[in-house]
Amino acid sequence: IYPRVTRPTSGQTVGGYPRDILPDPKRGVFYVLLDAERKLLTHSLFTAAPLSEVSLPAVVGFDLTPSGDSLVFLLSAPAAVGVLDLTMPAAPLKAIPLTLVDPAVFQSVRGIRATSNGKLFVSLLGWTRPGSTVLELDLGSGVETLRPDAGAGDTAAVMEASPGGDFLLVGDGATVMRRYVASTDQ
Repeated sequence: IYPRVTRPTSGQTVGGYPRDILPDPKRGVFYVLLDAERKLLTHSLFTAAPLSEVSLPAVVGFDLTPSGDSLVFLLSAPAAVGVLDLTMPAAPLKAIPLTLVDPAVFQSVRGIRATSNGKLFVSLLGWTRPGSTVLELDLGSGVETLRPDAGAGDTAAVMEASPGGDFLLVGDGATVMRRYVASTDQ
C-alpha cells in the first residue's frame, strides 16, 4: 500500500537456519525446524516467544497429523519416519524404519505428508528409473507400500496435503499432477 503502512508484527530470532515452519493452532504454537542445528523449536503463535527446544536426528521435513496429536518427521540417515506424540509431555521420538527405500537405485527421502486416513506419504527421489516414487506408510499397522499410482509420471517432485488431510496432491515438477483421496484410498 502506498504510502507505506506499518503494521504491528511480532518476531523472534531463532538462532539457526529454518528448514520449515509449521503452525499448530490447536496448541497455540508454531514449530520451527532448524536444519544444521538439528533442533525443533516451539514458539507461541500469539507472541512468537520461544517455549521449548528438542534435539533431533537429521530431518528432511515434517508435518502435523490431521488430528493434531502428533508431529511426523522424515529422517534421512537411515531413512525412517519419526513420530512425536504431542499429547504426552516429553514423549520420546519414536522411529519407524522405511525398509522399502532402495539404495540400489540411490533412493533418498524427499518430503512427507499426513492424510486423514492415518497414512503418511513419503516422496522418494532416485537417480535411476523407477527410483522416484511415493511410499505409503500406514501408521496404525506399520505396513509400507510403494505407490507409483500416487505419483505423477515417474516422479514425485512436489507433494502437499489439503487442510485436514483429505486429499494429497502430487506433481512431477513439470506437467503432470495427480490427486489422492484419503476416504477412498485412491
